[in-house]
Amino acid sequence: MFKINGDVFSKETLARKLDISIARLDTTEADVLATCETAIKYNLHGCASEPIFIDLLVEATKGTNVIPISGIAMPRGGDDPKHLLMIAEDYVKRGIKGFDTPLDICMIKDKKWDRALRYLRDLQSICEGACLTNVVCEVDQLTQEEIATAAKIMGEAGVDNYKTSTGSTKRGPLPQDIMTIKANLSGKTGIMAASTGSFWTTQICMAFFVYGATVCSTRNAAAVIDGLDDFEAHYRMLEFV
Repeated sequence: MFKINGDVFSKETLARKLDISIARLDTTEADVLATCETAIKYNLHGCASEPIFIDLLVEATKGTNVIPISGIAMPRGGDDPKHLLMIAEDYVKRGIKGFDTPLDICMIKDKKWDRALRYLRDLQSICEGACLTNVVCEVDQLTQEEIATAAKIMGEAGVDNYKTSTGSTKRGPLPQDIMTIKANLSGKTGIMAASTGSFWTTQICMAFFVYGATVCSTRNAAAVIDGLDDFEAHYRMLEFV
């Protein structure tokens, strides 16, 4: 075991900081069930997939510590906020315990911050106490100023996590992106680091926790946990002078 920013890390505690996802274009029910089985085996925090699999996710994770997560308007978020809120209400009624939902990049680029804040507050009012809100702002599409302002709005709205990527763009977060988010968040809002599946190793995951991430979302969650012993053994060789 070791500590990062005061938090103790072991395979068990790391698992509770990881979500696993399966959202390929050719995803089948068997793929979703296999991913849920992995999430349950490792006692992960959450298991995410496409809206078409909501009922399957809810049933497969029932009675476990794994929360079922689905997306709303992924990956771009370009939909009428009123429609998105209706979808959120439906998902909560069906038993979903976490949403991944993008904040429309056009809204950010046009600096419609009041509209964004109003939408996020309405979303949070639907989900509060029933469902976690992971709001995605694609950091590789934004300036540091836009990342900072989005973080301030998410903190003000009280969403659960600023999620850094849908995994559908060219890259995931850089260390500076995480540090900018952390410096501008407030309240309970955490940072969910996310990127493409091939991006994730135990080393990269640990680095993001160092920079301030509170949760990581990756289809490689099992491999990240399995690599923890090797990570700890090698990094014990470091000596800071």
